[in-house]
Amino acid sequence: MGAVLVRFYAGAADAAGCREENVTADTVGALRTALLQRHGDRLSRILAASTVLIGDERVTSDEFTLRDDTLVEILPPYAGG
Repeated sequence: MGAVLVRFYAGAADAAGCREENVTADTVGALRTALLQRHGDRLSRILAASTVLIGDERVTSDEFTLRDDTLVEILPPYAGG
């Protein structure tokens, strides 16, 4: 299993209580599970609606394989005008 750096933005950072953290996971699905175990309901709804970026790629598959030292960015939907 690889250690990845997760960077949270906006409401996702508020829900997680941090802007970034290291998580051990080998797939995006395992990462989601680990994040929900750590942060529970505070992050659950936001994570479900958020975009997951790895590099410049939007990742939608929970089967996407993560490598050591991967940067995973969690971007919640933005509101504004």
